[in-house]
Amino acid sequence: RAFAGELAALEATQGQVRTHPLPASMPILILCADRRREPDSGHSAPELWRHRLALATDQGGQCLSITGASHLSLLLDPEHAHQVSQHLRAFATLLAGAARSG
Repeated sequence: RAFAGELAALEATQGQVRTHPLPASMPILILCADRRREPDSGHSAPELWRHRLALATDQGGQCLSITGASHLSLLLDPEHAHQVSQHLRAFATLLAGAARSG
């Protein structure tokens, strides 16, 4: 039931993004908390992952997951927070490079 609610919310968000699309020069980064311990353990929601990936790539961005993380640990666990900051830094560097070359 929780997955169905999250999926419905994601579909609504995708609909909003598509009605007000970002310009191709403004990619988005989606960072996902992924409590699975192994990437191919089959405990995640593949459909939800495909939606997130489609949303990011539609805008020329990226969709990444942090394995073993919860939404709270993305901020409070030092290792997970470090991974978040590294992904944000890399994405910002990518955008800055694209802006300089464009």
